[in-house]
Amino acid sequence: MGNEPVTWHKTGKGAFGLGRSRLQLETLWQGGWLLVATVVTGIFNYLSNVLVGRMLGPADYGIFTSLVSLFLILGVVTGVVQTVTSNYTARLRARGAKAEAGALFVYLVARLLPWGIGGTLLLALLSGPLSTFLRIPSVVPAIVLSLTVIPAVVLPVAYGALGGLQRFGALGTTQIAGSVFRLVAVVALIALGLGVAGAIASLSVSYLGALALGTFLLRDILRHRDKETAVQTSGLFGYSLNTVLAVLAFAVLTNSDLIFVKNRFSPGEAGLYAAIATLGKVTLWLPAAVGVLLLPKATEQHTRGQSAVALVWKSLLVTALLCGGFVIVFFLFPTPLVRVLFGELYVVHASLLGLYGLAMMFFSLVNVWLFYYLAVQEKRYGYVLLAGAVLQVILLMTLPLTMTAVIELMVAVGLGLSLAGLWGIVHWNSIGSKP
Repeated sequence: MGNEPVTWHKTGKGAFGLGRSRLQLETLWQGGWLLVATVVTGIFNYLSNVLVGRMLGPADYGIFTSLVSLFLILGVVTGVVQTVTSNYTARLRARGAKAEAGALFVYLVARLLPWGIGGTLLLALLSGPLSTFLRIPSVVPAIVLSLTVIPAVVLPVAYGALGGLQRFGALGTTQIAGSVFRLVAVVALIALGLGVAGAIASLSVSYLGALALGTFLLRDILRHRDKETAVQTSGLFGYSLNTVLAVLAFAVLTNSDLIFVKNRFSPGEAGLYAAIATLGKVTLWLPAAVGVLLLPKATEQHTRGQSAVALVWKSLLVTALLCGGFVIVFFLFPTPLVRVLFGELYVVHASLLGLYGLAMMFFSLVNVWLFYYLAVQEKRYGYVLLAGAVLQVILLMTLPLTMTAVIELMVAVGLGLSLAGLWGIVHWNSIGSKP
């Protein structure tokens, strides 16, 4: 899957230049390839995580997962950048503004680099207090993690541009390549004796490799970029701020449990929980392709003044079917799955796997609603997610929770936010019908 050409549509009804059946086949192919790419990427990433768990042991694996989970929350800007880039690139594609798409890519990269450097320095300075809070004996893993900020901030520009242009073949290929780079780096760096620091450093290798490939696959819009082309950033700040709130809330909702388990439980218990969470999150990453496909397509329809409601219903159905199958398997065969992937040391809490998978299934549905409301620029759902994240954190901090109770709390929050998305589409009138 390579650098497939873009068809630059003109605005107006009938501008697609394709029959309805051909559009449906094109969408089916794109969704199928993104699903395959997501599965392959997930397999390599999960293999990387499993190898880290087997090569380091429960205590060090708990350190690794807690730092990575915190990074995913602090690095919420990466999700924001990809979403904003995809949204605005899709709108440029709908208007046939190819030169502006290339200019937008360069504009965003140039302005994100200083922020990435600043984030690296700030995280390095906070490595001491962070290590103390997470009860990590050395600051080295946290310092190594800080070096991941720069490529992590810039890479989503490439992902967002590929998605906004609907180059889903190139996007999937780039994601797969990044996961392969990470797997190779994990094995090599831990084998060299670098331990947790080496496992974390593999993330930088992955991001840098994917960024190089993604930029190469966007070379045509960069060639067509006119240096004098003005980048239209009207509404960019307001949209970005709303996206920050929504994506930050989602990151907290799906990662804060690992951080508070690491803080409130013993190192060994935290490592055992991390294995359950790593495996259970398959119901979160597997349908991620649905949201990646939904955002640019719903954005383009919204830009043309068309409703994207039918698209979100299909996305929810596909997500529920994908997740539901895995949740059933998790409930039926938890111990064999944990034993095969992580080893006998990790099977103590294997019975929690089904419940954790159920929680992540609900959050996968929340993710679909999130992408839909961002596509149609509806702010209220972001505020709902933010309220849910604050409530979840307060309860994780204050309640005397067992591991089972932690997961039950996440199931309840995920279900409530899924229903809130449904409530919004019924009561927030004219969603998706305004250009």
